[in-house]
Amino acid sequence: MGGKPKSRKEPRLMVDREWIVIADAHLGAKPRGLERLLGLVESLDPKTQGLWFLGDLFHIWAGPKKFRTPPVDRLVAALWAFREAGGVSRLVVGNRDAFFKEIGPADPPYQGLPFAVIALDFDTLETAAGLVLAHHGDLVNQTDQAYLRWRGWMRGRWLRLPFALMPKPLAQSIMFRLEAKLQQTNLGFKMSFPQAQWQRFVENIAQTTSPKLLLVGHFHPPQPIETQVGQTLGLVVPGWLETCTYLKVKTDLTYETLVAAP
Repeated sequence: MGGKPKSRKEPRLMVDREWIVIADAHLGAKPRGLERLLGLVESLDPKTQGLWFLGDLFHIWAGPKKFRTPPVDRLVAALWAFREAGGVSRLVVGNRDAFFKEIGPADPPYQGLPFAVIALDFDTLETAAGLVLAHHGDLVNQTDQAYLRWRGWMRGRWLRLPFALMPKPLAQSIMFRLEAKLQQTNLGFKMSFPQAQWQRFVENIAQTTSPKLLLVGHFHPPQPIETQVGQTLGLVVPGWLETCTYLKVKTDLTYETLVAAP
C-alpha cells in the first residue's frame, strides 16, 4: 500500500478547527479554477478554519522555487497571508506534484511554501473527536498500473537531479510545456471507480490505523463516496476541477459538501 501513516503531536490550536478539504483542483486545466479558490481562501476565518489539500493542486507543479509559474505564485501568496493571519494549510502530495519534501509543524517551511504540513503519502491529524487520516488516493487501486507508473516517474530520484541542475528559465519553460501538453490530452478523470479495491483499502486502514475519518481524492466523483468499516468512515472527496466542490469537515468530524462561489 505504499508509505505508512505517521502519527505526530501537534498544537491543539492547529488541530481543533474546521477543515476545508480540497481534492484534485488541477489549477490551470480549466478557466476560473484559481480565481474561485483564491476567493474561497479569502473568505475563510484563519482563527477557526484550516485548508487541507489532497494533492494534484495544480495541473502539474513542482515544489522548488525556481519551478514556480505566476499562478503558483498567486496561490502561494494567498496561503501565506492566510497563515500569517493564524490559518493553517496542509498538503498531501498527489501524482502531479513533483519534488516535495515531507515536513511537520515543527519544521521550517519547505522552499518558502506556506504549508505547515507536507505529507508524501499519508497525513494524520489527532483531533478531540478522533483520528483523521488523509491520502491522495492514487495507492487505492493497485491494479491501475498507468497511475502507479506516473507516480513512480514523478517521484523518481533520476528525474529530480537533472531538474535540480537546470537554470530557472529552462526549468520554468519545461513546466509550461508539460502543462500545455497535459491540457491537450484526454485526461480520463471520470474513470470507473474501483469499488472492490476501495473497500479493501478502507478495510486495511481500519484494521491497521483505525481512524474515525479517512479522506482521499484522486477519483473525481461528483458526490462524496462513503464507506463505513467499523469505526472508520472512508470518504472519497469530489474533485475541485469539475465544479469547484469541496468538503467542510467540522470539529465533530461530520461534514458538508459545498461549492465555491463563482
